[in-house]
Amino acid sequence: MERTSGRVDKWHEKKCEYLAGLADRGISATLGSRRGARWASTPIGVIGILGASEHPAGNHWWFGVRENEFREHQAIGLILLCESGHDVLDFGLTADRLLELLPRLGADRRSGERKLNLVRRGERYLLQIPGESPVDVTDARHEVEWLAGSGDPAASATSARHRSPQVSAAAETRHFFAQVKGGVLKPLDPVDLQDGEILLVEARRVATAPGHASVRRIVAAGGPSALPRDFAARHDVYAHGASPR
Repeated sequence: MERTSGRVDKWHEKKCEYLAGLADRGISATLGSRRGARWASTPIGVIGILGASEHPAGNHWWFGVRENEFREHQAIGLILLCESGHDVLDFGLTADRLLELLPRLGADRRSGERKLNLVRRGERYLLQIPGESPVDVTDARHEVEWLAGSGDPAASATSARHRSPQVSAAAETRHFFAQVKGGVLKPLDPVDLQDGEILLVEARRVATAPGHASVRRIVAAGGPSALPRDFAARHDVYAHGASPR
C-alpha cells in the first residue's frame, strides 16, 4: 500500500512511533516486524495501519486498502496516518464502519485495492465516495477508544462492534430533497437507506426543487444549513451565474 522503498522506511518508523504513543493511553499494539508492515496486533485483534503524505496541492491524502486482506486478517479496524507539515494526523475506523464504506469506493483493476481519498475542508475531514456525497469522518480523528482493552478481549471486541454502527450512522449524513405526502417524507430521488434504520432528521422548507435529479443531488450535497433560503428555486443563478429573473 505504501509503494516505494523510501515511503516504506519512512512510514515504518512513524507507525512504530505512533503505536508507542498509544501505550500512554493504555492501548497496546505491536507492528509487524517486516519493514513496511501494514498490520499490527493488539490484545483484542489485528488492526490495519496505513500512512500517506499530503498531496502537494495540500489537504488531500490517498490510501489503498485490499478488502480481501482486511477480511482474511479478521481485522477489527484501520488507522490512517496523514502527514500534514510537521504533524501526523490519525484517524481510527472500526471494521464495521470501514467494511460498509469499501464497496462504495473506486478500485484499482490490477491490485484490487480500494482507494480511500481523504480530503480536508476547513475543520472537516471527508472521504470522497464516487457518485455520492462525501462521508464526514471528522469524528474519527484521534478516535481509537475502540482499541482500549478492558481485560476481557472478547468483551472489548463485542463492545467495539456494538459502538461502531452508532459512529457510522452519525458520520454518514445524507442530504436529499423530499416531499411530504400523507404526513410522510418521500425522497425525490433514490437514497441509500435501509428499512428499519433510525434517522435524526433536520428538515428545511424550500419553495421548490431543481427539476433534474443530478442538479438536486449537487444542491443537496451542500447541506441545508449551507444554502441560501431561495437556493433551490434559483439554483441557476447561484450555481451557474445566470441572470436573475
